[in-house]
Amino acid sequence: MIINSLSGQPDEKGFEALEKDPVLADVPPVPEQPFAIRRPIGIILLTVAHLLLGLGMVGLIFLYHTNKDKKDRQNIQTSYSPSEASRLMLHSLLIDAELVAFAILPLASGIGMLFRLGLGWMLALYFYLHILLLNLSEFIPVPKSAKPPPWPIRDRSELHGEYLFWAAISALMILYLCRKKVVRYFRLESINRIIILVLIALIASIIPIGFWYEKLLEQYLY
Repeated sequence: MIINSLSGQPDEKGFEALEKDPVLADVPPVPEQPFAIRRPIGIILLTVAHLLLGLGMVGLIFLYHTNKDKKDRQNIQTSYSPSEASRLMLHSLLIDAELVAFAILPLASGIGMLFRLGLGWMLALYFYLHILLLNLSEFIPVPKSAKPPPWPIRDRSELHGEYLFWAAISALMILYLCRKKVVRYFRLESINRIIILVLIALIASIIPIGFWYEKLLEQYLY
């Protein structure tokens, strides 16, 4: 502010002189700096957890796909009846898909959240929707066959408390990721969160439906 040295009051003529100064007229205005959004503590914790989980699951995949595992899969075709072999191959395929999902999704979402990418937010949302639907699918009743199959049916009733626990944790993570503060941090304010949530949920339901279908095969395919 320009102050008149005699009166001690703001000098309006001084402002007018500065505005008419040809040197200052050529100086471009200073652009406004965007408000810096701090990384939420929850996102920091989720990023670290996802990266560690993804790396750990990659190691488990290498341990799972050993030569012994490959030989066991080859023996399925010769050691079991066609109906049993079909069910076991489906189960093996679903386990593979689940292992890949639990390795790629946390790792990719962790990297995405680390670099503040909207894709990282979407992958994290997909990951927790997948866990939520996978655990809730255990509560969907399966119509039983009048004639029991020749193999033992796995009883999951004692695990219902565990399924509810992981479903609740996943639901809380989904609610956190959909908070306005978190969405704004990933620069996704323009998207419709409800539509994105529904679309990702439809995709995330594929593997849980596959496991439910496998339970149906336990009853009828023999």
